[in-house]
Amino acid sequence: MGTSSSKTIATKKSKKPWYSNKTTRTTILVAIMVSLFVAIFVASLEVRIGAPVLLMTTHNYTNLVAFNANTGAFITSQLLDLSHHSRHLDLPGYVKNNELQFRSIVPIDGRIAVANGQYSAPFIATFECSTNPGWKLNSYFANNTEYIRHPYGLAFDSTRRWWIFSTQDTGSVFIYDEHGSPLSLPGMQEHYPGALFTLVNGTNGIHMDTYLNHSSPPFSDESKKERKHDKRLLRGMYGLRGVCVDEQLGLIFVALELFGTIAVFDMEQNFTNVYNISFDGNAVVAPISVVNGAPYFPLTLFVSERHHDNGVYAVRYTKHGYSIWWQAERSPLLHHATGIAVSADSLFVVSQGKKSILRYNPYSGRYISRLVHFEDDNPSHIVTHHGIGKLDNPIDNRVTLGEQLLFTPSSDLCAVR
Repeated sequence: MGTSSSKTIATKKSKKPWYSNKTTRTTILVAIMVSLFVAIFVASLEVRIGAPVLLMTTHNYTNLVAFNANTGAFITSQLLDLSHHSRHLDLPGYVKNNELQFRSIVPIDGRIAVANGQYSAPFIATFECSTNPGWKLNSYFANNTEYIRHPYGLAFDSTRRWWIFSTQDTGSVFIYDEHGSPLSLPGMQEHYPGALFTLVNGTNGIHMDTYLNHSSPPFSDESKKERKHDKRLLRGMYGLRGVCVDEQLGLIFVALELFGTIAVFDMEQNFTNVYNISFDGNAVVAPISVVNGAPYFPLTLFVSERHHDNGVYAVRYTKHGYSIWWQAERSPLLHHATGIAVSADSLFVVSQGKKSILRYNPYSGRYISRLVHFEDDNPSHIVTHHGIGKLDNPIDNRVTLGEQLLFTPSSDLCAVR
């Protein structure tokens, strides 16, 4: 017994740890490296071959961000090539001075278009795919224009070849042609060149000039002093937000945050305000985004509003009316909803107050999960990008405020390479 125990003890003492054996150590390290390489390669394939992508604009970051729409995995925070420099559009200078704060993002003929909502350098630009990483600047307009201030909502009517966009500081919805020039069409109020309507801050409240007995004087006819006063009013007090269109029915939808409604205009009837979509009559609703659900959900709007933890709606509409399809179930993670994007099986919503992108069932409004979380201490372990939202600022506690979303069904794009 004693001898056997001694041998056993001696045998245990002579056993060496794995890392002291060079061959074993090398084998294990090689296996780890191969596993990591395979994981990275598989993830890369998932990103680049067929995986859907969410593109996001932010309130305080000078580029666009891309995520895998299936997993929430971070892809890039440098989607756009912002190296273009000219006398009229100095993108590197805007980046340096933190003057890029993109709002809406929409597709157009294989390109993407963004609206820069920064007050000091507003513009709308399109970017096209390039063989080099980063989408290259293709065209731009609405820059250096004194009445285009803080553009927010943006849509492109590919049938009529019109740009339709809203401005917060000058409280207007504009219609421009595809080359970026303001249109003048029957039914447009045109307080500013190309303005479909403008919110007027009068003595008895704020109104759309569509409903005034006499139109306010055109901006071009105002004196220099009147123009200065006009712009200082901040017409509508940031009352206008997202816009979208139904090209087949000829309808324009405008989120009127200030009034708590979605205004509907008929392009085939001289832009008549045919009806307004209202929501919960017992609560103050502030619509931010309105998105056409086509092609996945035709004749359906998806709307976000910023006041409530169930502030997401689906609305069925026709040429002449609407009905509320569903209101989302409550979620403590929904706080200050902003951007919305829809796919065949998911509705994605930016929860700005919780630095997240949430996923909902688009058929019922049932909350499914948090897809993306922007904070570094992300409990779901989907850590996105440490630098987002910092604007090259060393203060570590500055976080991203997501704005708008665009869903692309496949990442077979140079945008994510």
